[in-house]
Amino acid sequence: MCQPADENAIITNWHSIGYERTFVGLGALPTWQEIAARRQSRGSKTPINLRMRIPRWIQASVALACFGLLCWDAGRRLPLEYPSLRRCLADPKAFEGRTIWVQHSRVAETAPGAFVVDHREAGRLRIESNLQPALGDFVMVQGVFDGHRGLRALRTSVNRWYDVERWGIYVVSAITLVAVALLARRRFAWRDGALHPR
Repeated sequence: MCQPADENAIITNWHSIGYERTFVGLGALPTWQEIAARRQSRGSKTPINLRMRIPRWIQASVALACFGLLCWDAGRRLPLEYPSLRRCLADPKAFEGRTIWVQHSRVAETAPGAFVVDHREAGRLRIESNLQPALGDFVMVQGVFDGHRGLRALRTSVNRWYDVERWGIYVVSAITLVAVALLARRRFAWRDGALHPR
């Protein structure tokens, strides 16, 4: 390997876009900018990237790790910030006085100043409310958890067409799935264990 005769043989020339080292007696070494310019003048289709490139698998791994960290943090904090009714009933003293949501549940009983719903996770739940929905109606309630006494309603939404809307969603989803399958069958064919465009 060739080396200059002495340490004073290396001269550093600074430029606004970087610097290059010139070796006395060996001629000027080309800079990255000059190499890129020469490749472009020769018609090269693979330009030199002057910045450090991070492999894509490292970028994907970092992105997945960050997404997993966010999911883990959400799974740890959200159940405590917004507890479910089942969690509240499992530890009434810890969650007494917390505001919770009760999703659509069917009204099973009515009484003055309260009504009882059939909750799919907690069973029968008593809700204190001035609103008197009819038997069989579906209600969604936001209220304050009162331990084993039930819930004091703050907001109550009555939806008498919940079953119709739910089955309507199922029907629309099934029609969409069939339409996509028929479209894919027209555009693609299954041959040799794989899909091929027609």
